[in-house]
Order: sequence, then structure tokens, then C-alpha cells
Amino acid sequence: MVKLLKYVLTILILCLILTGCTPAKPETAPLKLVSSVEVDFRHGQENLHRIYTQSDKVDVILHYLHKLTPRGTPNSDPEQLLEEQCKITVRLTGGESRIYRLQGKQYLSVDLKPWKTISRERCSVLYHLVSHLPGDVTPKATAPTGKEL
Repeated sequence: MVKLLKYVLTILILCLILTGCTPAKPETAPLKLVSSVEVDFRHGQENLHRIYTQSDKVDVILHYLHKLTPRGTPNSDPEQLLEEQCKITVRLTGGESRIYRLQGKQYLSVDLKPWKTISRERCSVLYHLVSHLPGDVTPKATAPTGKEL
């Protein structure tokens, strides 16, 4: 019985010590919600510009965008590729935004940081999604001079 009491007391002391050693939880920043996603997509002669504001469409785009996990740096300059290009601007409440640039189905740059290599298959799925998912807001047409029509 004394042996069991010593064992339980030792466990309790270890628990108290370890509880005191756990790092404090960091303060979390206020949650920032996505107000819209704007997509500019170029493939050959095809140029698409779409704006998404409906939460179901925004959520599916963000889901596939976050699956593009960067793996490393490219061996060549992605800017020189003449393949598909896609710029996805995620606008947050409060006026902030994040810009994701995709080049040639295999490179990603976030907020103008250096290019990273990504999965070609995952990028193809995202390209297919944004090229077929209709936008929610029709952008204003502009004349070549930049004035609204």
C-alpha cells in the first residue's frame, strides 16, 4: 500500500512540474475573414478575370490554393516561361490582401516573395477550377485608355 501511495504521489508531482513547464499559449490575432477572391488567368490567347464573393466559391478556391504546398526553389527563372499564368488576390476584411502568383503550373510566389516549386497536378486542378467556375461579380469594362465604358 505504501508503495502504491509513493507511486501515485510521484505521478502527481511529475504532473505538477510538467504543467508548470508547458509554454504559454500565444495570443491569437483577431480572425480575418476573406471578403473576396479575384482571379486573373492567362492561357495562350485566353484571358479571364473573375471575382468571387460567395462563401462556397471562395472556400473551394482557398481549399485548393492551400493544397499548393511549396517544395523548393526552381532551377530556372519562372518569369521567363510563356505558359499559363494566374494571379489570385485574396482580399481580407480590413483592406489587407494576399497575392498568389502561379506560373506554368509548377511555380508559386506569395506576396512577391521568391518563387517556389509546387505540385503540377495540384496546380492543374486549381487552374481547371478557376477557368470553369463562374465569377460572382462582373468587373467593370474599361476602354484601352483605362477609362470606364
